[in-house]
Amino acid sequence: GGSGFEHVEMQFLSDVYLRCPDCDGKRFRAEMLDVKLSLKDRDLSVSDVLELTVAEAVQLFSEQRAVLQKLQPIVDVGLEYVKLGQPVPTLSGGEAQRLKLAGFLAEAASSPRFGVAKKGTLFLFDEPTTGL
Repeated sequence: GGSGFEHVEMQFLSDVYLRCPDCDGKRFRAEMLDVKLSLKDRDLSVSDVLELTVAEAVQLFSEQRAVLQKLQPIVDVGLEYVKLGQPVPTLSGGEAQRLKLAGFLAEAASSPRFGVAKKGTLFLFDEPTTGL
């Protein structure tokens, strides 16, 4: 549920994923898709927002400081091309590694103990180029 696709087991063949007939692959019920967010002369449903790349979202949410605080670390690690709703298993190993780093950076930036992070946080990478 919630993936926009239905999983059909095919016994001896590879499983098949069919677009959900109820949501047409948008992952939400119709009443949820009717709710629109107005940003910079655009009305976007939750599905539309999840189709945005991080770079597009940064532009659209430029007035929303809390949103930018979460998105900026993703840009900082070079993942601005990733869609907001992109499933994590579709990311490469290097992308997943950078997303984890971005998550830590976002958490450190929003922490009330941010002053501690400014004193120094050391990241040790065993094999920094693995998965890149």
